[in-house]
Amino acid sequence: MDKDQEQAGPVDAARARELTEQLRTAIEDVRAAVLVLARRVRAAHQARVWTVLEYPS
Repeated sequence: MDKDQEQAGPVDAARARELTEQLRTAIEDVRAAVLVLARRVRAAHQARVWTVLEYPS
């Protein structure tokens, strides 16, 4: 079974801690990706890339 396709049902305390840590890690990964995306969108906007690419807006 894939690590991300966990079996449903009760778990023991160790597995619960492991799942919680995996959630925290995934949340941090998303936060980091959002920051990268925001920086790139800001840079593209400041550079007015749409004008160079001949888009109307």
